[in-house]
Amino acid sequence: MNFIKGKVWSKGEYYSYLGFENGIIKSIGNESPPEYEDLSSLYIYPGFIDSHMHFLYHGLNLIRCSLNNARSPEDIYERIRLYAADNGGRKFIIADGFDETAFDNEEMPDGNVLNEMFPDIPVIIRRICGHVGVINRQAYQLMKDDITEYDSMKQIMMEGPILRLNDFFPEDRQSKIRAMRKAEQDLFSKGITSIGDIATSDSPALYEEFETDLDIFFYLPYEYYNETFSFSNRSNIRFKGLKIFADGSVGGRTAAFSMNYLKSRESGALLLTDSQLKGIVEIAEKDGLQTTVHAIGDRAIEQALKILPAQNRIEHFEFPTEDQIKKTAERNIYVSLQPNFIGNWGQQGGMYQKRLPSALFKRNNPYREIVKVGIKAGFGSDDMPVSPIYGIGSVLNAPFDSQSISIEKAVELYTNGSSDIMNEKSGILDTGRPADFTAMSKPFDEYVTGDKMPEIISTYKKGRKVFNREV
Repeated sequence: MNFIKGKVWSKGEYYSYLGFENGIIKSIGNESPPEYEDLSSLYIYPGFIDSHMHFLYHGLNLIRCSLNNARSPEDIYERIRLYAADNGGRKFIIADGFDETAFDNEEMPDGNVLNEMFPDIPVIIRRICGHVGVINRQAYQLMKDDITEYDSMKQIMMEGPILRLNDFFPEDRQSKIRAMRKAEQDLFSKGITSIGDIATSDSPALYEEFETDLDIFFYLPYEYYNETFSFSNRSNIRFKGLKIFADGSVGGRTAAFSMNYLKSRESGALLLTDSQLKGIVEIAEKDGLQTTVHAIGDRAIEQALKILPAQNRIEHFEFPTEDQIKKTAERNIYVSLQPNFIGNWGQQGGMYQKRLPSALFKRNNPYREIVKVGIKAGFGSDDMPVSPIYGIGSVLNAPFDSQSISIEKAVELYTNGSSDIMNEKSGILDTGRPADFTAMSKPFDEYVTGDKMPEIISTYKKGRKVFNREV
């Protein structure tokens, strides 16, 4: 038996030690074990479970040109120029993660500038939401037959191919495996031990041979599920179900609402008819798969609630009405929530307030109401950014009472809650559960009143240390 001594968080209380054997927790309590690894200065939480992320994309973004925290279109162009200089011979460049709402004048990048900078290879700049991209002429030529929404003046595209860049610009297998290795280590460094992966078309083939310590439960976009699809579940990598888009994003003004966007006659659009959505759900149900529907706006949420059977998932669920919250609880529909969206865009003066009528803005991410009615919910990041600490911090410091939940509940949603909505049994430190845990520099309750985030010091997967921060 192995023991650690520390401030061990279990079901809302702190204990002094944890004992485990063969990757399973055998004991937890306050007695002093005979021999132990001394983590007494640290706070031990369950390993975080990100219920909605994009594993391969996250890894690829770690080796691609990052636009995180870019401050202007000029900053974006310069980052791409430097990346191209350092990565000669690239057949295409994908730069990901910009958010124009953080720019001084909210100006979008211009594809015409990319034409001048890169006349010979495709270049794609993708917004942080993943639903909007700016492309040069070379990229347009490769994607034009599939593009549905396109501004030809600045070469801005929305939805469609921008969500499936790997199909149009595939990396070689070696690059993908390298990206997945980097993603795995990055997740461990953030205290994440299991994920719900919203996969890509090539993920299943990679998962057939990818060796990892993570538990990965993946959902395949329905477009890639047909009679030729097959995947043999492994002990720690399992195919869970199908992913469907009912609407787009607030940033792209494509999330489907019952009201118009500010200074607009548009209210977003549903991406599928009721009959199309129902047909996909019936296929998944027949094959024993879970369906997860991306629905941000209240109109998309209403469509999902109309069709989804019990124990299936709605992703994001950002702007539900009071009636929709009640219906979700009554019908036992699960929800995967992204608390970092509050930190990114849900604050006073943020993008949601700039894009939406006041009545909608004030209803963004009403977690207190969701928890109160007993909806089964989990937290995820959607890669914006991948960080449970940032996500939990966002909801603990939320601007509206309707968003505010307790520290205990926030941690539960990023651990056991995420496990539950994938019908798994981890995310809690208790006997008989996996010994998946992370050691942090300080507890979340200090973070609420402090100005410095806790640090992940080490992460353990099935009792084995898989990350340790050098201090």
